Amino acid sequence: WVLAHDLVQPYLYLTNGADLATIPSDGYDLVLSTITLQHLCVRAVRLSLMRECARVLKPDGYFCFQMGFGTHPSSVPYETDGYGLTHVDTRVENVEALTADVEACGFVVRGTDLRPTGPGDIHAQWIFVRAQVAA
Repeated sequence: WVLAHDLVQPYLYLTNGADLATIPSDGYDLVLSTITLQHLCVRAVRLSLMRECARVLKPDGYFCFQMGFGTHPSSVPYETDGYGLTHVDTRVENVEALTADVEACGFVVRGTDLRPTGPGDIHAQWIFVRAQVAA
């Protein structure tokens, strides 16, 4: 048996929250983001981070992420640049708008899945996106 920690050398990077400048380019096979992008209510910052994910991935690397989908009582639309907003989520209501942004940031979207949320969650659904660095 080979344990995962024997195969992967973990690194912790401190970033400024708007880019991944401290992370070297072309170094990773996968960037996984859960419950992160939905808490950034500034579209321009989300797009910057998506472009940075494309930069730090190896050619053909994957970016997989999750966001809230549908109505949510304390959320703003995906297209919002909500500078100064706090304690709000971003809600995706249009899969095509999200995938167009992901592709504009250097990826080919390989799949999207809408899934139910867990008990007690107030999101309507989750959207999971699988995207690969464009050739």
